[in-house]
Amino acid sequence: MCSRGVIALLLALATGGGIAQTPDCRRQPQQEAWLHSKAERWHQHLVSQTGYERPAVFTICHLAQGHPYVDYDQDRIYLRRVTDEEDALSLAHEYLHLAFKHHPLARDERFIEHTARQLLNPYAVESPP
Repeated sequence: MCSRGVIALLLALATGGGIAQTPDCRRQPQQEAWLHSKAERWHQHLVSQTGYERPAVFTICHLAQGHPYVDYDQDRIYLRRVTDEEDALSLAHEYLHLAFKHHPLARDERFIEHTARQLLNPYAVESPP
């Protein structure tokens, strides 16, 4: 990670991503820290993808019920607590929606899901389409 990236990450973590806790967003700092660390590694894989833009800031909010989703306007990921493995896949999946939000791939669930699984397990054997 370049020194500028380290400084930005530390500032984001120290300030809560620059976004205060609000009634509509109960922040999940542990999940945010996990995702920031993974996003740094994933960037190396994603940077060559058409439409990829690394999210400068994002917030992970607790979702009491329903399916995980992204608020593109506020760069928020809403996530329920399920299991560690499902949380990881959901976080990767929703992060990719943010990372491609200015490109049609953000709405391609097949691409998003496949890429999320690949990021979490890059050595998995791919099945034919």
